[in-house]
Amino acid sequence: VEDRLDAYLGTFIGPKDTPYEGGIFHVRFSLKEGYPFTPPEMWFLTKILHPNVDTRGTICMDLDWSPSLTLEVLLASAASLLDTPDWWDPMPDGLVSTLGNDAEKFDEMARKWTKDFAT
Repeated sequence: VEDRLDAYLGTFIGPKDTPYEGGIFHVRFSLKEGYPFTPPEMWFLTKILHPNVDTRGTICMDLDWSPSLTLEVLLASAASLLDTPDWWDPMPDGLVSTLGNDAEKFDEMARKWTKDFAT
């Protein structure tokens, strides 16, 4: 991000055979004091419907942080999260929870959001 050494942008394409397939997703990394011993914050800039992403784009990801992990690994982990969401640990903002257990409805809505916001 313009002339800042503590903020970075990343982009990846949504994984095949998911509601996010073909979408272009942008994330931002913010390196906090203590990095690399403290993990960076990471959030989606692209609006996305996902159980582990809240309405502000904040990502809830179970990743054992280590100073040896790179931003590239975090970006790959975000892409992987789209392929294998953690339905047991959804973000509490209520957006996905309104769909209940209707996987078909979720996929349909996530595909629409991908088309509307990630292309």
